[in-house]
Amino acid sequence: KLPNATADQKSDLIRIADKIYRQFYPISPEEGGLLINLGVLCFEIEDYRTAIDYFDKALELMGESAQIYKNLSACHSKMGDLPKAFAFLDKALKFEN
Repeated sequence: KLPNATADQKSDLIRIADKIYRQFYPISPEEGGLLINLGVLCFEIEDYRTAIDYFDKALELMGESAQIYKNLSACHSKMGDLPKAFAFLDKALKFEN
């Protein structure tokens, strides 16, 4: 399980994820799914700040979506910022109704 990874392993994963993003983005900048997947990877290794960065980029590229807002909510919740977590969850719920 990724949360059991060592700090060095987590750092390596983030470095590799960023390298993948930087190499892939010029080829297909309209592909926001990669950004979401990289954000989920960072979330899984508990690097919530980096996950938020990827989700924010996906939001800019893809526009508003319940999935991105839910992911942002989860990150902010894990970081203890409950007002932001609830705000993003509220935005996500608006897309599902």
